[in-house]
Amino acid sequence: MASRLVLFFNLFLLVLISPLPGSAGKPLVRYFSNPLPCNEFTTNIILHGQLLHIAKFKYWLNEISKIPIGMQTLQDIIKSGHTLTILNDKHARVSAGRTRAPMTLNLINGSGADVEILFDATITEEGSHMVYNSRKVLVEFTAVENLFHELVHAKHKMRGT
Repeated sequence: MASRLVLFFNLFLLVLISPLPGSAGKPLVRYFSNPLPCNEFTTNIILHGQLLHIAKFKYWLNEISKIPIGMQTLQDIIKSGHTLTILNDKHARVSAGRTRAPMTLNLINGSGADVEILFDATITEEGSHMVYNSRKVLVEFTAVENLFHELVHAKHKMRGT
């Protein structure tokens, strides 16, 4: 049991100090307040929550970046010129995540806007959200799939598409 705890802690530290996808060469900035939560960002993506929440967000973002469409989505967000803030919010569990931005024409006229994703970093990895498909079969989505879904909404709002 102790060795599992040490392994988890080492993985937690590795994820916490790793850069966000697409942020190579950019300085890592962390804003810590007392008490937590804190902010961390390297690009225009800001992660907000307690350290464990930030580590989970970074882990999920790194997983998303491993597939081409995931990396392209993150690069489009970074190139948008707007800020994406991913906040830990336990109330977002009900909808498996929410993406919000100011309701202006900038969301559809190509200008875009700053966006927030509310996401519960304490949700389980597997089966964090379920929907019925067209054949009325229950389909489970993972936390990574849910976060990617919210990132796609964010990309469109940030690009004004």
